[in-house]
Amino acid sequence: GESSYYIFQVYIIALSIIELYIPFALMTILYSIILFKLKTQKVPGEQSVSTENLRAKRQRKVLKMAIAIVSVFVICWMPMSVITFMSTLVWDSTTSPSCGIVRYWLVGQIIAAGNCAINPCICFIFSGNYRQGLKSLFETSFSWSLFKFKANLAISSYSSGKNTI
Repeated sequence: GESSYYIFQVYIIALSIIELYIPFALMTILYSIILFKLKTQKVPGEQSVSTENLRAKRQRKVLKMAIAIVSVFVICWMPMSVITFMSTLVWDSTTSPSCGIVRYWLVGQIIAAGNCAINPCICFIFSGNYRQGLKSLFETSFSWSLFKFKANLAISSYSSGKNTI
């Protein structure tokens, strides 16, 4: 009845707060703290102009990356937030949703899930350390895979009596 629909509405609103608004607030607060710490951090000793310029450039890159990550999060999750609030608070709950609304919901789900794949790309674009770490991971992974392939080849050659590598 009506009380179960009210409970459903409260559930959907609580879920939206947990999935969108709390993560958005946490990201904004934590990135603000990081940026504040970077800005107020004192480097010991006397700094040359070029060192100061390099430090300012790094701070701008971190700021751009933080803005990109938070903005992409909002862009990716906003369609789901809109459809959720419209479907629970505005639209008539006694009728089935139209095909357009179902498609919008499906696309919204895909975009929201895509946020997880976009964040590493943003980090890859803005961070040389991230790129280097990823390169190292792939090199290690590839080397390990090649080692396992050679080991398996040697074992299969040995067990078939060919004993050559």
